[in-house]
Order: sequence, then structure tokens, then C-alpha cells
Amino acid sequence: MRTATESPAHITSGFYKIEAGPERPATYTYEETKYVLSGEIDVFDEATGITHNLVAGDFAFFFVGSKVKFSTKSKGTAFYAVTRPVAVAHPTLKVIEDKASL
Repeated sequence: MRTATESPAHITSGFYKIEAGPERPATYTYEETKYVLSGEIDVFDEATGITHNLVAGDFAFFFVGSKVKFSTKSKGTAFYAVTRPVAVAHPTLKVIEDKASL
């Protein structure tokens, strides 16, 4: 989905899956939300030193500049939405623009 505003704004969404293994560090240059659908996802916040254990039904928001490490002892799935363009478009993805707002 792409929205028309005074400056280009994008929102991209999808599913995030994680399984037990090494931590996955992330430094955010965009905003992101995650809504946990199943399992559990641990988020270590480098700014506070706190690890948040997210389970199904939990919601998290990551500001620009956030530095975190994702991990899990089992597995977890979340729905995410980010304020950035699609990094690599799916081959069958079709862009649909809302002509009414242009």
C-alpha cells in the first residue's frame, strides 16, 4: 500500500517468524509495529537493558533509532507494519493506488 501525502510515505506489512537460535539484532531507521499472533518473541531493548517477553496478543512499537535483539526459546509469529517501501517486491505483487485521495 502506498499513500499520497505532502512527502512520500509508505507502509509495508507482512509476517515475521522466528525460531530458537542466535539473537537477531535490529537497528531501526524506520518505525515498525509488531502484533504477536502465536508463540513468544523476546525483545532485548539495548537502551534500557530490559528484555520484553511478548506472547500472543501483545503489541510492540519500535521508534526510529531503536536498537533491539530478537530471540525466542521456541518459536513465534507476528504481523508487522513498517513505514518504509517494500525492500524486495514479491513477483506477483501489484501496486494499487487510491486515486480518490490524489
